[in-house]
Amino acid sequence: MGTHVVLFVNRVHHRVPSRATGVAALAVVAFAGANAQSSRPPVAVDSSARWVRESWTVENGLPVNSINQLIQSRSGYIWAATFDGLVRFDGIRFTVYNSATSDGLPSNRILWVREARDGTLWLFTEQHHLVHFREGSFVHINRDRGLGDEEIETVLEDSTGVVWVATTKGVGVIRDDHFVPVARGTISAYARSLVQRSDGSIWVGTERRGIFRIAPDARATRVAADPALDGDIVGRMDEDRDGTLWVTANRGLWRWRDRPTRVALPGLNPAQPLLVLNVVRSPSCCPGLSPQCPYRSWESSRRTCSSRT
Repeated sequence: MGTHVVLFVNRVHHRVPSRATGVAALAVVAFAGANAQSSRPPVAVDSSARWVRESWTVENGLPVNSINQLIQSRSGYIWAATFDGLVRFDGIRFTVYNSATSDGLPSNRILWVREARDGTLWLFTEQHHLVHFREGSFVHINRDRGLGDEEIETVLEDSTGVVWVATTKGVGVIRDDHFVPVARGTISAYARSLVQRSDGSIWVGTERRGIFRIAPDARATRVAADPALDGDIVGRMDEDRDGTLWVTANRGLWRWRDRPTRVALPGLNPAQPLLVLNVVRSPSCCPGLSPQCPYRSWESSRRTCSSRT
């Protein structure tokens, strides 16, 4: 069976920073034996299975009713990124961490939260602050910790636990709670996206400066691509299980096997900039499409389903 890729796209007229979509209230659906952090593909569930569904709002202890991102940590806690701080939920009560009560947290407006392999929580704020939370303490990666005057765009933890950071001036890694620039002699561009390939290398997508590869020995080289892709804004990259690299740029989608190939997206104007919000690998094709699962778009949901055969 081929690898299927679902793209969620939104038309834009100019570059805008990515932002998670809020929801009206926190909702947790529990099912016996389920694990919210499981990396296994979804499986069919008997519709007769018993589910328990509850919802919580500010009346139950949430600081706001808008949740930007929700994760479950390995310890079992539910963590919510909100515009009024970081929230921990233990199944009974909420604990709110905000800048008024927590030293080291520079802003309450948290866009996303991610858990590292060692249990550290990494937070990203609307002001492009990068903060980690470990053993009850917040640490802000700022100028005092080597960041300089650049802004952070995105973060990636690789397979060895190293945290990579893409900034407006290139890339770096976090070592001993400090930002350490990497390959600044080669990569001095606005880095927009990061992905680790199956060979262990880190690929860096930039804004109109092309794509770079950082080898496991830290040597960086510019990857020969297509002039149209080199001159575009690379918003996201994702490698599928077959080793194909999917590159989403401001003006289109690219599939990279031996070389990059632009993917035609019928129904979308190639002259209209696209902001690709997410790339999801799906084990089955989108509902309503043919067995070949061609590229297709729906204006109502602004969703494009595509397939690699």
